[in-house]
Amino acid sequence: MKSSKMQHGLRFDDYTRYRRYCSTWLRRLYKSLNFTHGRGKYLKKPITASTVTQVRFLHLVLYTAERAWSHAMEKRQPRWSKCSSTKLLDW
Repeated sequence: MKSSKMQHGLRFDDYTRYRRYCSTWLRRLYKSLNFTHGRGKYLKKPITASTVTQVRFLHLVLYTAERAWSHAMEKRQPRWSKCSSTKLLDW
């Protein structure tokens, strides 16, 4: 998990990039496990002990928590920290 964090944005405190990585990974996991809701209305499927047949179901919980954490950290950052210092000097 630590290597994926470093490779996908957290080395430079880019929480947006890491959140997008987690979202893409979650989408891929849901599809590979046939755990999607289809084209209909979204209904959250609970992950219980009876539904967990593979380790990848636990990865769903882990990456959902990681995505939520990175979203919170992204909101915590000040807006001006996303801009480079040269852009701040230009205006």
